[in-house]
Amino acid sequence: MDANPIAAQDIATRLAIASLVGLAAGLEREWSGHASGPDARFAGLRTFCLLGLLGGIAGILAATSHTLIAAILVAGGVALLAH
Repeated sequence: MDANPIAAQDIATRLAIASLVGLAAGLEREWSGHASGPDARFAGLRTFCLLGLLGGIAGILAATSHTLIAAILVAGGVALLAH
């Protein structure tokens, strides 16, 4: 059993919020032109949405006392960004 059980609806809500926050950051990058054009930088709408979802999953794992797995997920996300 988990030390801090979270209801399935609460998990879905948290993941949706994390994805939407990432989506908003990606949308801002798309609108500002940082993700396209001759001086395009890494990451756009989909990338930020997935990174938000990854952060949400890591947050839920950390809240349920799975801090090592959460830290590994965050480290993996950082490793993907540091190219």
